[in-house]
Amino acid sequence: MKILPFKRKQDTPAQPVARKGPTLILKGCEFVGNGVGIMAGENSTVDMTDTRFSGNKIAISTGTIDARIFAAIEHFSPVERAKAVVELDNISKASTIEERNELIKKATLSDKLSTVANATTVFEWISNVVSGKDLHNSLGDLIEKLMS
Repeated sequence: MKILPFKRKQDTPAQPVARKGPTLILKGCEFVGNGVGIMAGENSTVDMTDTRFSGNKIAISTGTIDARIFAAIEHFSPVERAKAVVELDNISKASTIEERNELIKKATLSDKLSTVANATTVFEWISNVVSGKDLHNSLGDLIEKLMS
């Protein structure tokens, strides 16, 4: 069983930290066999005591979903990028919402992005980008990123 090392808190009191976002406090928790153990949003703080992670693809993922997805895309091979562009093109040409949803579920792109968010979040993100409902990213932005 592989356990990821984390820095322990110092026993001596430290200066308070100004926090901008929500704080997740974990005591005596165990995250085993997950795609992502914890997804903390942008500006979140995670305070852990006696918590362990084992067998997760990613222990903790932070930041916005957009930032995490675009960071993951940077690690795709040229073949994976080309395949994702073809999948997105096919998804965008689906004639019904049901057909689009099935194509998203079957896409290797969805599986490749499972390390940055859970399947539902990835599905929703791709669906919103392809359908034009994402206010921050367009299908063109995503394809451009894949081709860069």
